[in-house]
Amino acid sequence: MAAFPFTTCLRFVALATALFAVTACGFGVMERATMPLAYTPQSAATPGGRAVVGMGEVRVTRDIGSEDAAWIGSIRGSFGQPIKKLYSETPVDQAVGRALSEGLRVRGLLAPEGLPPQRRLVVDVAQLAANQYARSEAMVALRLTLVDGPSGRQVWSDTVQANRIEGSTMGGFANFHRLEDLHSLLVRVLGEAVDQALDNPGFRAAL
Repeated sequence: MAAFPFTTCLRFVALATALFAVTACGFGVMERATMPLAYTPQSAATPGGRAVVGMGEVRVTRDIGSEDAAWIGSIRGSFGQPIKKLYSETPVDQAVGRALSEGLRVRGLLAPEGLPPQRRLVVDVAQLAANQYARSEAMVALRLTLVDGPSGRQVWSDTVQANRIEGSTMGGFANFHRLEDLHSLLVRVLGEAVDQALDNPGFRAAL
């Protein structure tokens, strides 16, 4: 039987060591990043509305992420364990409220500060999360209710959802995936959800 070449053996040992080091990183110090969850329009905002809407209460009832008010995403290792975590600079209720306020502002719908709004937008964040295992996915679901300012009477209600899945199932080691890319995906999906909500014909008709 031919002897196993010594140089081939060395290459095998080096490769095995490198693979072990990469895998072990998933069980070492958790990588964390905190980034702003800002509104970036994903469609052309339609201006020209009545500036009568003020932000009301924003509730968060999401299941995924319910244990941490600022968590917004994770990159997961080979066994599904989170090895990198992504957080918003502010709790999710504040981030979503600011995103919707900015969306109202760029459309000319945001009520002036210091004046009682004619309409208040109340929001329930049912889903908001980004995850990467084999592929990257981000999802946002918002339940929205528009109420009359003086009376508190409901004048419109709807649910908007946005979801994106990107990347390949052969994406390689999770250690090499970037939290910046996951954050970018979630910002785009949040922008889509805000655009859906504020450009909704029923919402506009109720103003």
